[in-house]
Amino acid sequence: MSHCNGKQPHPPLRQSTIDYMHMAGLSAHTQRSYLLELDRFTDHFGVSPAQLNAEQIQGYVLGRINAGLKSRSTNVTIAALRVLYRRVLKQPDRVESLVMRKATDRLPNAIEEAEIKCLIQATHNLRYRTAIELAYCTGLRISEVVALKVSDIDSVKELIHVGCGKGGHERVVFMPQALL
Repeated sequence: MSHCNGKQPHPPLRQSTIDYMHMAGLSAHTQRSYLLELDRFTDHFGVSPAQLNAEQIQGYVLGRINAGLKSRSTNVTIAALRVLYRRVLKQPDRVESLVMRKATDRLPNAIEEAEIKCLIQATHNLRYRTAIELAYCTGLRISEVVALKVSDIDSVKELIHVGCGKGGHERVVFMPQALL
């Protein structure tokens, strides 16, 4: 899987994995995450993943857990390995024992209103200041703010059309008049 050998930037197994993820419609971010995990996995063993057995694969995941990786991180590793072994190599039995870890649902830490006001006042660039206010007032993700176009804003209805949110989902959010 590693692409650091200089001679062949995309060995056949890596390219097959890229092709599968592209055909499956996985987001670019997910594809990068999976490839990073698969490169790390391959570099750990120093041999092609096709040569590894179920015990070695499970041992690798357990080692990552024992190293203190959070459940969400190890779940990315498991998902990447499942794509590789189930879909690309057609050897699902090798990852049958891998179980997704329960991830704790935690609310994000809220920023105090005074801190936000300080941040906004300290930002003198109008573009950045507007982006910060927009994200804070509407709950948009940074990627959504960056992708926003003027045509996405309905100033009469005080709504913003988010055309490409997380997971490619569309949504509409309220835009306070004061922000407009």
